[in-house]
Parts: sequence; structure tokens; C-alpha cells
Amino acid sequence: MTRKIRCIRPLYSGMLSCLKPLGCLCVPHKKILSQTMPFKAWKCLVFLIFIIFSIQNVTSSMLGVGPATVNLLYVPESNLSIQYFVFGAEAGQMLRIYADRDLKEYVTFDKNEMNGTGSFVATINFPKTIDKPGLNFIYIRVEEVLSGGGGGVGTKIGIVVQVVVFAPYPGKYAEISSLLIKNINEKENLSLDLNVASHGNESINAFGNIEIYSDTDNKLIDNISMGYEIIPNQTVGKFYKIYPEKYGPGSYNATAFVLYEKGLLKKDANFGIGTLYVDITNWSMDFNKSKISEFFIDIESKWNNPLLNVYAEINVTNATNEQVDFFKTPSVGLDRWASATLKGFFNAENLEEGRYKANIILYYGKSKTIKQVDLRVLNPDAGLLSAITEHLVLILSIIFILLVVISGVLIYIRHKKNGKKRK
Repeated sequence: MTRKIRCIRPLYSGMLSCLKPLGCLCVPHKKILSQTMPFKAWKCLVFLIFIIFSIQNVTSSMLGVGPATVNLLYVPESNLSIQYFVFGAEAGQMLRIYADRDLKEYVTFDKNEMNGTGSFVATINFPKTIDKPGLNFIYIRVEEVLSGGGGGVGTKIGIVVQVVVFAPYPGKYAEISSLLIKNINEKENLSLDLNVASHGNESINAFGNIEIYSDTDNKLIDNISMGYEIIPNQTVGKFYKIYPEKYGPGSYNATAFVLYEKGLLKKDANFGIGTLYVDITNWSMDFNKSKISEFFIDIESKWNNPLLNVYAEINVTNATNEQVDFFKTPSVGLDRWASATLKGFFNAENLEEGRYKANIILYYGKSKTIKQVDLRVLNPDAGLLSAITEHLVLILSIIFILLVVISGVLIYIRHKKNGKKRK
């Protein structure tokens, strides 16, 4: 008996390419689709539906609001308006707009809802006083509105932008906003930059001072007066000085002190004084016999300028000072105070086990660093045999201990049984 068949057309034409190889385009007439469509085809169909919904969600998640951050200074009983632009919203997408967190009760909008992309205006009506001095954060929230099944309203996605409002502290109040001492090379001048912010509603009188300490032993080596400044309220006072370097190459710590009417402020920083030197900090030491191996050299620049064409030559000698190999590394560039790893290839194919000397000469510009180091050429088979021997000894020791324990337990049980028989 011949049965009629008919084609099942997918909802999306793009499914054809997915379902066709699985043999599920045609099914017997009057059969339930779930009983005849192969399991793999159902997985493909579910996957495609998931992709479609994901694309829709991605489209919704592209919602954006700008500007992202606005910084304001609080002025009593003033008002200020900010225009925001909404982008990435779809036509018909309902959005809700409201303020949250600090000072939200002083924020109004020209509209509380909008449809799709567009703009809105937020107005901040500052009160006569603010209870919280310092930084206040107003969150402007834009959220998609969804109608619930039971007549309720929910939200799906939301974007938050912020308005940062600084409210001055009452009276005199100051902070060290920055202490910057740039790295230099030896015999160059130090640039000392100390900034003090007056965050109160009154001016301050400030005296600045910077102490310099050695990084190695934290010993005080200099005390530099930065002078006196009158800093008006809501401004930043700058203490700046060019100072001749007299400490020598190395790393240093600096501590700035600022004395004003309300107390003493303190801030730390560090800086380096460079010298034209590249240090060899580490190198490969162990190599396998009868093979060519990579030879790594770690280097570190102590110079406050970039260096080009940095490379090394390595001369390897044996116990009688005879050369057994010589090779170079490719050159690299080094940024100021940077580290790098050079790589060459050491040929130990014809060498015996033992110790060797390597004379490393590191070239950079017209300067060089020389370091003589020890190398070892090893027999990997001997190492493997030694490891096997160690493991074997350990296993035999464990077996011996177990036998001793088992023997002791058996002897104890036997003595116990004998004691019972005598009774």
C-alpha cells in the first residue's frame, strides 16, 4: 500500500539548510510531527528558536543613555538642567525615567516616560543646605517598561548614568590631591609637583614640605621646603619646584607634608633616578647532554630612556678554559625601566656531563654588562634512572613497614587467642 506524504515547511526559510541533511523535510501524511521528526532535527529547531530570541534580546540590550557622567559643584539655591539622549531603543519601546540615590528629591524631569529614542531634560534644584558634604551621587535611571499578564507593570532592562555633586565642607577643609615626582636620569633636575585642594567654604593658609628617603634602608636623606600658599575655597593650590639631583642612581621614597589651620596632611610617592645600565638578573643553568637547547637571559633596564638594539653574546668554556660553544641572541628594544628575556641556542651535542663556564656580554648602545655564570650539562637518562631508583626505594620501604605492622597485628591476635585457650 502506498502512503501519501507531504512536505513540512519550516517557519523560517533559514531552517531548510539545517533540517535538510537530517532527513526531516518530509513526513508521512496524518502522522504527528513529534513522532516522526528525528531527535537531531528537534534539537536544531530548538537551537534556531533560541538564536532568534537571543537576537531580539541583544537588540534590546543595546539601549544607551548619554552623557554617562556629569560633575557639578553644589551652589546653594541654584538650579541646573542637563539634557540626556537615549539611543538604541526600538520604536514602540516604552521607557521609564526617574532619579535615585543622593539628592533624588531635588531632581525633576520634563518627561517621566518616553517611547523609543529621543531626549529628555533633568533639572536639579539645589536646596539651601546639603546635609552630606563631599561627594554626592545622583543616579538617573532609564528602564524599559513591560506590561504584566495580570495588568501589572514590570521592567526588563535598565541603564544608569550618574551626576556627581561635590558639596563643600563647612569652614576650612583640605586634601593633598596629588604628589608627582617624575623619574629622571642621574645629573638631571628633579621636578617636584604637589597639589593641595581646598574643599571647604573658607580659604586656607598652607605650608608644604617634602622629605626624601632612600628606598634601601628608608633613611632620610633630604628635606625640601615647598613654600607657603594661600588657597581660596574650592580651588587647588600648586606647589612646584625644580630641584637639582644630588642623590645618585637608585629608587627613592618621598613623603609630602602640608600644614594648614585644621591640621597636618600627608601623602607618599616614589621615584627613580636612572643610570645607563642593564642588569642580567637570571639565566638558564641546566642543559641536557647531546642536544641543542634554548638559553634564556633575563635583563632589566635601569635607564630612564628607551634602549634599542640590546643583545647578548655568550662564550661557553670547559674546565680547561677551552671554548666549546659561542652564540648570539637576537636584539630587542627596552623601554625605560623595563625588563625583557633574550633567547639563544646552546649546542651541547658533543659535550660530556659536567660543569662549564659561560661568559655573557650584554650590549646596549656604547655600553655593555659582563657576567660570568656556571652551567651544568646533564645526562637525562641518568636523571630518569635516579628518579626511578628513588621511587623504588620509597615503595619498598612502604611495603616493608606494612609487613612489619601486619606481622605485629598477627602476633598480637595469636597471643590473645592462646591466652583464652589457657583459661
